[in-house]
Formats: sequence, structure tokens, C-alpha cells
Amino acid sequence: TDMDKREAIYREGLKKFPQSAELAGNFANFLADQRHDYDEAERYYRKALELGPNDPYALANFAHLRLLRRQGDDLAQLPAMLAQVITLAKGQASQILAEALFYGVLSQALGQHSPTPYLARLKRVLALGYPRASWNFIPLFDAVLPDIDPAQAQHYRALGAAILDEAALPALGALPWWQAVPEADPF
Repeated sequence: TDMDKREAIYREGLKKFPQSAELAGNFANFLADQRHDYDEAERYYRKALELGPNDPYALANFAHLRLLRRQGDDLAQLPAMLAQVITLAKGQASQILAEALFYGVLSQALGQHSPTPYLARLKRVLALGYPRASWNFIPLFDAVLPDIDPAQAQHYRALGAAILDEAALPALGALPWWQAVPEADPF
């Protein structure tokens, strides 16, 4: 199948370039999102972070995996991981920063805590703007949103759309719940 071919290409690439943090992180993304092999994905995220400990993408994607999986202390480790992504953002708005803050929002909602601190910071990042890149929240939404209040889940879908597509910002801005969120310094 196409997925088997992609996996073989990743594995061959990792044999040729075993010190590539980016390749290890991309393979971890593939394993998590396509294969749903969360244990092996974790091994490759850890390898990516070992090779590139200051890579905010690998760290944020590892946080994404923890939200997908939610086993053991996955949620308990998220705040520290997200704080590190925020530090690594070095005061610059970016999609990876927005995604990390969004993971904080969802983890707080899952834990039945107020997501407002993360929402306020995310609101400011969206206001600052940043270049968008290809990403897909569908696996995350499928895993997390069934465990969140349905009204909030709709809000988070709109928020996810705005993170990934600047054209979705006006629709988000028109929602009363979003208007009520204060803005805070994301850093």
C-alpha cells in the first residue's frame, strides 16, 4: 500500500541519516497520525528531541501525541512541554506556538480546568499573525472532542480552523464566546 511505501522510505532515510532530528520527528508524525502506533511514535519523538533538544516542532508534536494517547501521566506532562515550546518560540508568533497553546486549551478542557489562560495567549498569537503551514487537527479532534462538552467542542473546531487558515479568523471573531476571551501576552 501507499502507507507501507511511505513507511519504508522513512525507515530507509533514517538508516542513511540516523542523526536527522527532522526526519525522526517527521517519521514520528507519520506513525502517530497515519499508523496510530503511538508507542513507536513516542520512541521517534524522543529520538528527535535527543538529536535536536531545542526543536519546538518535535516538542509540540510530542505534546500532540500525548493528547491523542492520554495514558498514564500524558496530560500531567503537557504543561511543562508546552512551557518549553513557548520558551523556544523566542518571542515570535508562529503556527507551532499557536498549536502548542491550542494543545494547552484542549488539555485544560479535558481536565475540566479553565482553558482561559491558554485561550488568552492564543488570542494574542492569532492577532499578531504568522505564516500558516499544512497541518491537520482531524486525528486530534476525533480523539479529544468526544470527551469535551459538545458546545465547547464546536468552539474548538472553529479555533482550530483559524489556527490553520487565516481566512477562518473573521468567523471565529464573530463568535460571542471568542469575543469574551481576553488577550494576554503569549510569552
